[in-house]
Amino acid sequence: MAVIDDFKSLFVYDVKTQQLLFQERNITSIAWNLEVEDMLAYTGQDSLYIKCRDLPAQQQRLPGYVVGFKGSKIFCLNDNNMNTIDVPQSSTFFRFLEKKDFQMAYKLACLGVTEQDWRALGVEALQQKDFRFAKKAFCRIKDLKFIDLSELAEQMSKMKNLDDMWLVGEILALQGKHKEAATHYIKNNLIDKAVALLTSLKKFNEANELIRKHGGKKGDGPLLDPIILIKQAEFERDSGNWKEAASLYQQANKFKEAIDLFGKRQNLDSIMEICKNLDKQKNKAEIELCAKYFRQAGHHTFAKQAYLRLGDLRALMALHVELHKWDEAKMLAKQNPEMETMIWLPYADWLSANDKFDEAQEAYKKAGRPDLSLRIIEFLTYNAVIEKRFQDAAQYYWMLSAESLRLVKEAGEKATKEDRKFLSSFEEYMKLSEIYQAYHLIHKFIEESYQAVI
Repeated sequence: MAVIDDFKSLFVYDVKTQQLLFQERNITSIAWNLEVEDMLAYTGQDSLYIKCRDLPAQQQRLPGYVVGFKGSKIFCLNDNNMNTIDVPQSSTFFRFLEKKDFQMAYKLACLGVTEQDWRALGVEALQQKDFRFAKKAFCRIKDLKFIDLSELAEQMSKMKNLDDMWLVGEILALQGKHKEAATHYIKNNLIDKAVALLTSLKKFNEANELIRKHGGKKGDGPLLDPIILIKQAEFERDSGNWKEAASLYQQANKFKEAIDLFGKRQNLDSIMEICKNLDKQKNKAEIELCAKYFRQAGHHTFAKQAYLRLGDLRALMALHVELHKWDEAKMLAKQNPEMETMIWLPYADWLSANDKFDEAQEAYKKAGRPDLSLRIIEFLTYNAVIEKRFQDAAQYYWMLSAESLRLVKEAGEKATKEDRKFLSSFEEYMKLSEIYQAYHLIHKFIEESYQAVI
């Protein structure tokens, strides 16, 4: 309760205890804040005073009489004019913040303070483990990182494993005070946290130097920790420095990532350098990856060396066949007869595609595909007839008849439907062979006679 007597003296009492809280002289008007019950404004001698609880009153020059106080706005009557004054609350806010009175500081902040003031309230409350007001303050400014930290710290506090030194370091880091945070971590023997912070800032050399100094690791090189190497490699890769990234991956023994970087850019020499130094027992998958990139690029020599390192002869044979290295494929098949079946069919297809039909016919036979051999002869026969090479056609029909007869397994009553089909083909082809041979002589006689007449 505030009372002004006839002598312009102001008295403020606590109604419950009936105790006089404070008094002032030469006061003409007074108004309580409608939103903050512990705050009042009063005027006297052309001055405005604002007082909150037991804090010293703030004074500013203002003629007139205070008639209302709501939030951060004061209404003053000066003659016949009503003036509205915005009162900044920051100074009062920080006084309560210094006293760790977060509830009152929060009330004042709600009247209107800056984003920095809200963050200051949240940080101070978080350091004092008042997670309720810390989260409320950070929610006001939608600072997600600090909200997450507050949630995590609250959970750790409930589990009785919250480290105060860790919390201070995390707060400094989120405030952007990275150097101070790293120094704080190191001072409190939280080396792993300091290393993680420096690594996230891409200060890899400093992180490794810290490990060398405090982590108990020895080494002459500038980079010591594989985790940091990988982080730095990822940073270099994302920055487009793929050569540096590949080198760092190798130092961290992440050979697959290095091979992929070189392979996507067809840097086969670099892949070969890695491949030569890989252990075939420990790094089988990586050597196979090297061979894959060599095969994709069509580099037979490098791929061959990779498969020989692995001792994978079947993959080597597949390589020879895929890249049409038939001489090497035949030599390998000669040394390993069980792999002959891998050669002849693709070899015959290749011969046929390259118009080497006679050789293709023999290759199909070795591949155990006489049906494809017959198809080749049928194709040659058709071409001979179209081109009027009737003697060649007769020869091919004879070969077709011989091949058909060779495919017959049983004759007579034991002959199957397939056998009877081949016997019928034999007779037809033999008949056509004789016809074309005879027609060759007739055609030759007519052509020579026609040319002689001309």
